[in-house]
Amino acid sequence: WLKKLPESATFIRQPAVFSDRWVNGAIYYYVLEQLDEVDRLHGALFDAIHLYKTPFIDNEDFINWLVNNGVDQAKASNALKSFSVRIKVNKSKLNTVKYKTSGVPTFVVNGKYWVDTKHAGGEKRLFKVLDYLIQKESQ
Repeated sequence: WLKKLPESATFIRQPAVFSDRWVNGAIYYYVLEQLDEVDRLHGALFDAIHLYKTPFIDNEDFINWLVNNGVDQAKASNALKSFSVRIKVNKSKLNTVKYKTSGVPTFVVNGKYWVDTKHAGGEKRLFKVLDYLIQKESQ
């Protein structure tokens, strides 16, 4: 679906932060983003957390995981402490509330329309609804 997006549309992935328990996931995502490692490590991080139940007790555990996956320790540590990561996490928190996000994935089109699987009438219809809204907003 992403490969078929019109040039007028931009896809921006943003983690939802439903509660304090979700903050670390957003931090980890934005650290990967800052390190330009999302494509390479996002799936592995998801599996580490959800499939293998890797315990990230503190930031050091996450840094060690990054290092074990080929990321320079100093760069990882600097990214974790960075102002830009904190700002993006705060923006994710605000947008989760602003767009009344109740589950993932939720898509927002042009800041006007929010669509999730439930409101689109199922997974199959989700992308049809998104395509319609993107086309409507591109006119």
